[in-house]
Amino acid sequence: MRPVRQSGALELSEPVRALLYELRVLEGVDEVPELDLERVRDVERGLGHVFGDDVVAAHAAHSPFLREACGMEWGLAVAHTGALRALGAPGALVAFGKSQDGQTFYAVAKAEVAPAESTVISFDPAVGETSRLPFSAWLEGQVEALRAALDDLPEVDPEAAKTFVPRVVRRTLPEGSSGRRVRHPRFGEGRVMLEQGRGPTAKVRVEFPGLGIKTLQARFLEYLE
Repeated sequence: MRPVRQSGALELSEPVRALLYELRVLEGVDEVPELDLERVRDVERGLGHVFGDDVVAAHAAHSPFLREACGMEWGLAVAHTGALRALGAPGALVAFGKSQDGQTFYAVAKAEVAPAESTVISFDPAVGETSRLPFSAWLEGQVEALRAALDDLPEVDPEAAKTFVPRVVRRTLPEGSSGRRVRHPRFGEGRVMLEQGRGPTAKVRVEFPGLGIKTLQARFLEYLE
């Protein structure tokens, strides 16, 4: 039986914890490093795959660089995987990201039990598999790319990395959500107009600039303020 994802702190190796912490310092990210439990479960059920805690934590870090350069938006994992398979990739691959130029998918091998450390498979549909790296080594490459792109590098205290504890949490619709900014993986940023219900089945009416008002399940929204 496939294990069910539980709420709580994600288990990380010290190298992965330090690298994710460094990313957040370099980018000045101060968002709480959390993902909604129901959103995580929905994606993993849809893919028939349990991601390693390292991959989930990288999404929970809310790094703009990982989001923009590596396509790492949690709600896009299903779409990335569907696109990868439509391009002829093996069905055993599950994509969690995509390079900015759209040529390379970042994937892992499909599994029912999360590995202690994920192996990132870089897959270019035009040529097939291009590399396999431990997640820590792949993430180190992303941190190096960000450092190379920055003119002014803030100081990073390695000891402070211990304070970075990403979690998967069970959320309900926040009290007084009306008017708050939210982000949806497909529609982008919008503002809450109306709350409908409470708990994991709650729905929210959100106005998205240029797209109008949409009614969505609250668990698919990330609250920005």
